[in-house]
Amino acid sequence: MYMTIKKIAIVCACLLMFTSCLEQELVLNINKNGKANLKYSVIVEDTYAGEEAQIAVWGMVNSFPELKDNYTIEKKAIDDGGYFNNKTAYEFSNNDLVDLKSNQNIDFYEKDGVYWFEMKIPSLEIDNDDDDEVIYSLTITLPKEIEMATTSRFSSNRATWKIHKSDLKTGMVLKAFTVK
Repeated sequence: MYMTIKKIAIVCACLLMFTSCLEQELVLNINKNGKANLKYSVIVEDTYAGEEAQIAVWGMVNSFPELKDNYTIEKKAIDDGGYFNNKTAYEFSNNDLVDLKSNQNIDFYEKDGVYWFEMKIPSLEIDNDDDDEVIYSLTITLPKEIEMATTSRFSSNRATWKIHKSDLKTGMVLKAFTVK
């Protein structure tokens, strides 16, 4: 299942070239056994990158045919009320649960009734333009209410991190743990 997350990461990396024209989100709904439903979304503004994103998604699906077997890929139109604000969302959802324990960058375990999540994001060599630009967001849902996370965006059993370009330059570790 490590290959499953790796393939989504490849899709993400390939689409990074459009970062100023798109939003990316990875959602992991993690159960108590450390297995997760995974949803990766790319939302593009049609007037800026609609065709390029469609070609990139088509290229990824045809380059990795197993994506068709292991994921549901859905294209959704989003109307924000004006010609320049129309967007398209491409959503990849896994058909089988992903075992996070087999991922080298994610640690998930339970100890004394507390669930612990840790994800290492390695550094990446990228240009210096617009360090504050949000590259993607990561949202996790844990089996119990979150006690603490390395983000201020958490409530109940859900935490969200906004990953900026500057974060990718230095690498980072995302952490969360639940109440007992």
